[in-house]
Amino acid sequence: DVTSQITGVVPTANLGSGTANATTFLRGDQSYAAAGGGKVLQVTQGVYQAAETVSSNSDTFAAFSLSGTITPSATSSKVLITATLQLSQSSNYRSFCKMMFDVGGGGYNDLPADSLPTTPGSRVPCHFYFNFPASHNGSGANVGFSYLHDPSTTSALTYKWYACTESTGGSVYMNRSETDTDNNSYGRSASRIILTELDYA
Repeated sequence: DVTSQITGVVPTANLGSGTANATTFLRGDQSYAAAGGGKVLQVTQGVYQAAETVSSNSDTFAAFSLSGTITPSATSSKVLITATLQLSQSSNYRSFCKMMFDVGGGGYNDLPADSLPTTPGSRVPCHFYFNFPASHNGSGANVGFSYLHDPSTTSALTYKWYACTESTGGSVYMNRSETDTDNNSYGRSASRIILTELDYA
């Protein structure tokens, strides 16, 4: 038993190759390496507290003011997007929402194809959709969303929510219901986007 022949502290250089310090660990191949993959590097949050209305038909998505921004520290990083939205809509108008992103001010584009349906046909490709009946009055939906984005950039990334309805005349509401009378029968809320940079080196 080799341990019975050793007293004191074994020099780290005798255990493996590489640099042993507070940021490395000894791997099974007897080499020291930095921990990697999945470490949280930074977290940012965008919050929108006001009530807002977007009116656009399904040919054109229009942006809400809610946005979140993060600047990755490495091109190998991924961004975990999580969002909570409080939404409502005009009665009997199907509504569609999707997130889009901008890289360094170059303009907004859809998230990658794996975030959207594969065969929408003539349907509206989106991240979620909803429809309330005519009698919904003060109803609203609290919607959650998550997606792991691989942007491969160190430029500033801005993420925004876009919405539209199935035809002209409808609206999508954030942080309020369609009927938004100022009394204690109705509520107001806040919506947010949280962006987490993860080390995938």
